[in-house]
Parts: sequence; C-alpha cells; structure tokens
Amino acid sequence: FINGNRIADAQVVDADNYEGDEVADFAELCKETFAVGWDYETWSPDIPDDKINVVGSRPTGVSFCAGNNFQYAFYVPVDHRDSANLPVEIIGEFLNAIPETTATVAHNLQFETIVTAQNFDMVIEGGYDTAIMNSYVDENNESGLKKCSKRELNYDQETFQEVLRKGGKSVLVSEATDD
Repeated sequence: FINGNRIADAQVVDADNYEGDEVADFAELCKETFAVGWDYETWSPDIPDDKINVVGSRPTGVSFCAGNNFQYAFYVPVDHRDSANLPVEIIGEFLNAIPETTATVAHNLQFETIVTAQNFDMVIEGGYDTAIMNSYVDENNESGLKKCSKRELNYDQETFQEVLRKGGKSVLVSEATDD
C-alpha cells in the first residue's frame, strides 16, 4: 500500500519510500481483516547477543501482516545499520492505527506487549499468541518460532546471531562505527 498501491509481496517501509500516508493506509487495510499479525525485532543494550533482556529490549524494527487473506506484509526498520531507518516513534503510530475491533496476533505475545509497554507506554490488550495456540494443537510440540517454522513450513529461520551480525559487524545503528 505504498504510495496508494496495494502490494502482494513483503516490502520494507523506510525513510527512502515513506511519504506520510502509510499509517492511514494501514488503518484502512486493518478494517479489511479480523486480525493483524505483528512481530518485533529487538536488541538488548549491555546484554550479550545470545541473551535477551525482555524488559530492556529495544525495537530495531517491526513487521506487520494484514489484509482479508493476510496477503500484505511490510517491515519498518528503526535501528539498523546501513538502512534508511524511520524514527522509532513510527512503530507506536502503526500500532495505534489498529482498530480496537481488530485482533492482534503475535508469536510470544507477552514479549511483544512488554516491549510495547516499555518503549511506547502503550498497552496491547487481548490478542492471540501463536506460541500458546501451538500448544493447543499438540502440547508435546516445542512452541518456539524457529521450531514451529521448521515443523509447519519446512523453513529454517536465521538465528539471532545471524540476524544481528553480518561480516563480523553489528547491523545495529546504535553500535555502528565510522569504519
């Protein structure tokens, strides 16, 4: 829905293509669906890359998926190295654009709601947690997103270290150096 054109593929909404009407476009798109999927990518300052401090996690970006068949997806970078990042506050604007009548869906929803509360002083109420839903299908299955992706989609997700480290250097703006 960039520049008024709906898209069927995933797209990055960043400072290079953001024109200011994307939040309103997203709000309209949310009216077509009963739920919006979303997921943060985060980092925790002063914590080793293989650990996560939930309360201290800061968003590096967020993805959303919506539409009557969940056919529209986009990612908003806010703290990536060598990226046209948008200000982190834009995440709160996108979240506020989701109507109260539209459900939210996230894997490990508790993490997403804590990060939202800590970084945007917002409370996300209700919503569906696909990690918990997974346990309803088979309580013996591991409910981590990487395990679910492999089991259900035969898709191998990158590890946390692979996402954050490229060529031995951090991809976070906050850790970027002039080299």
